[in-house]
Amino acid sequence: MTSHTASIRWLSNEYYEQNGNHFEILESPPSALEFSRLVHISRPVVIKGFKIPASTLWSDEYLINRMGSRPMSIAVTPNGLADAVTRGPDDQPYFVEPHLEKMTMAEFLPNISRGSKTGTSDICYLQSQNGNLYSSGDFAGGESPVSEFQPLRRDVPSDISWCTEALGRFPDADKSEKKDKKRKEVPDVEPSAETADVEMVDADRPKSPKKARKEKEETLILPEDLSPLAHPLAQKKLVKKLHKTIKKASKARQVKRGVKEVVKGIRKGEKGLLILAADINPIDIISHLPVLSEEAQIPYVFVASKEELGHASSTKRPTSCVMVCPDQKKKKRKEGEKEDKDDDYRELYDECYKEVEKLDSQIVF
Repeated sequence: MTSHTASIRWLSNEYYEQNGNHFEILESPPSALEFSRLVHISRPVVIKGFKIPASTLWSDEYLINRMGSRPMSIAVTPNGLADAVTRGPDDQPYFVEPHLEKMTMAEFLPNISRGSKTGTSDICYLQSQNGNLYSSGDFAGGESPVSEFQPLRRDVPSDISWCTEALGRFPDADKSEKKDKKRKEVPDVEPSAETADVEMVDADRPKSPKKARKEKEETLILPEDLSPLAHPLAQKKLVKKLHKTIKKASKARQVKRGVKEVVKGIRKGEKGLLILAADINPIDIISHLPVLSEEAQIPYVFVASKEELGHASSTKRPTSCVMVCPDQKKKKRKEGEKEDKDDDYRELYDECYKEVEKLDSQIVF
C-alpha cells in the first residue's frame, strides 16, 4: 500500500468515526436552531417541503421568455474541466480558464440538453464563482453590478430566513471581502475557545496561594454572557462537585477534552457524563453536542465558565466541553508507584450523574 493510499484510508476512517455514515431526511424546513445544529454536526441532510417560485416555474419555455434576447456569459470548454490543468498542443501541462462566449437563453439551452454544442464536442455551462443572481453588494447595502439574470431574481429569494438566522449572516458572495473582514476582526487577545480545544497543555505546575486566589476571584461570568441555549445549567453546589469529579478523572486520564475528542468518544460508544461551558461564543461550536449525547443516552449539563472548566480538567486554556469516562481504561502506573486515593472518584461521579439526570428530566421545552 502506497503512503498516499494509506493517508486517504486513514482520513476516511477518521471522518466516519466522527460523523458516521448516515444522513437525515427532514419532511419540512427546520427552525434556525435545528439547522444550526445540523450544520455543526457536519452531516448531510435532505430537506423536503422547501419551495420557491423557481422550483415550479422554471421550464425551458419560461426561461427563454423571461430572459428574451438578454446575453449571458457562458463558459465553453472542450471537456467540461474549467480552471484545471490541461495538456496543450505541445503536450505540455497548462493551467487554463474556460473560454467565455455571450449567448441568449434560447441559444444556450439546446446545447446543454444535447450535452454538446452543435457540430462540435465543446461543453457549455453557466458558472460564476461569485454568484449568478446576487452579489455581495446586494447584502452589504452598497452598490452591486446589474446581474445578467435580473429578470429571474423575483423567482429566487435573496436569502433563506432560517439559514440566515442560524448562521448569523447573509449569503456571502465575494471571497476577497471575506478575507478583508477576517483581517479586521482578528483580535490581539487570548485564543478563542475553538482554537483552544485543538491542543491542550498540562497546567499542573504549582502556583502560589495568592495567585491562585486572585485568579479564582477574577472568574466572574455575567448572566448576559451565558448562552440562552445552555440548559440544564448547574448551580453553584453541583458545579463544585463537577469540578472535583473532573479533576480526579483528569488525574486518572479518564476525560475527553475539546469538541474533537468528545465527538470521537461518543461515536466510539464510550459512556460518561458530558459537561459543557455556557459562556462559549459562538455557541455554535458546541451546539451539536447535546443532540449527539441525547442520541447516545449520555446525560449532559452546562457550567458557567469555560476557564474554570479548563482548569478543572488540568489545562491552561479555556475548554468548551469535557466528558468524564470512568469506565475508560486507566493509564498503567510505573512499578512501585502507589495508587493515589484521589483516583477513586466513582462515588462522587455517580452522585453527579444522578443529579444531572434529575436536572435534565425537570427541563420543559
